[in-house]
Amino acid sequence: MKITMDGEYTTRSGLPVRIYATDGGTDKNAIHGAYLHRLGWVCCTWLASGRLDSNGLTEFDLVAKPKVRKLDSDAYVVRDTVGILYVAGLEQVLPPSHRRVSRIRIQRDITEGEGL
Repeated sequence: MKITMDGEYTTRSGLPVRIYATDGGTDKNAIHGAYLHRLGWVCCTWLASGRLDSNGLTEFDLVAKPKVRKLDSDAYVVRDTVGILYVAGLEQVLPPSHRRVSRIRIQRDITEGEGL
């Protein structure tokens, strides 16, 4: 992956990243920037590839900022004949003995990544 000044990046572990320069000289210190850790911004340099070092993958390697999708869905909370509550999709056909208790709207931001 080629790191550019106008690209948006995070660390592999999801920490926000600021890129200050991509022409830092040799491949070893080509990218200058910082990542936001618990106590504040931590200065860092990366290889031109965005990896922290050449010894393998680390949690501080640069990756493209993942896309965020919005999930917007509706479902019913249903009570069956025994009184157990569960969630059923709107398209689900329910037996007459089951009673809809409420309708809920589910709205979430989902970050794309491995496993999605």
